[in-house]
Amino acid sequence: KYAEELKKRIGKADTENKVEKEYRSSGMDQFDIRYAKEGARTSYNVRYYLQEAYRILGQEFGLRPQYRITVILYDRDDFEAVRDWKKGASGIYDGKIRLPFVGSGLTEGDQRGIVWHEYTHLLVNDLSLGKAPDWLHEGLAYYEGYKYARKDLTILKNAVKNDLLLPFDELDTVLSSATDEVQYHLAAQESYSLAKYLMKRYNKYTIREMLKLLGAGMTFEEAAKKKLYLTVKELEKRWMKELKAGELY
Repeated sequence: KYAEELKKRIGKADTENKVEKEYRSSGMDQFDIRYAKEGARTSYNVRYYLQEAYRILGQEFGLRPQYRITVILYDRDDFEAVRDWKKGASGIYDGKIRLPFVGSGLTEGDQRGIVWHEYTHLLVNDLSLGKAPDWLHEGLAYYEGYKYARKDLTILKNAVKNDLLLPFDELDTVLSSATDEVQYHLAAQESYSLAKYLMKRYNKYTIREMLKLLGAGMTFEEAAKKKLYLTVKELEKRWMKELKAGELY
């Protein structure tokens, strides 16, 4: 019953191998950066942003991975060919950091923000051993990426204004399975605001310890009680209060 899905995945893997076979590679430090020849200049900028994230976010989250991290720079066509990403994805972390930057016309600020976003996914994944909820993954990644990338929270602001916010317990489901693009972006922007609330009220040390507890098998509810001294319902109430007051944009 999985034959068609397996055939599709094998076909995508074959495409990925063919695409990346022609790519160049430069690995002078913690990062193995692979790119088409047209991406040589872009790769220099990306390496700087990665080294910066490795140093700064590594210190803030208390984690500097000791393994070689693979980063692949695509043009948009190659990026779309290797996997069925979410429409319009500006980057992906799936064990490798994949960036459709070549020929993209993105500003340096946007490139830097996307690199920080995807590198944050890597850190959250490693600290939680892949057990962090999707909203926390996306929220923290947007929180770090928005330090440099352009921040557009129009969907979130409209939802606040019209009382159309998603409840906390729906965020993960929408992020993982939404087919409606607006609903997906609303869930992502709410997740950002929730991560911003956590950073305002607590600190990265507390968040890091919560991620480790998730990795050890705790639920988010259990980790929140242990480190935030709150239930999830209490956390949702406080977050929503600040969000509706316009304090988390």
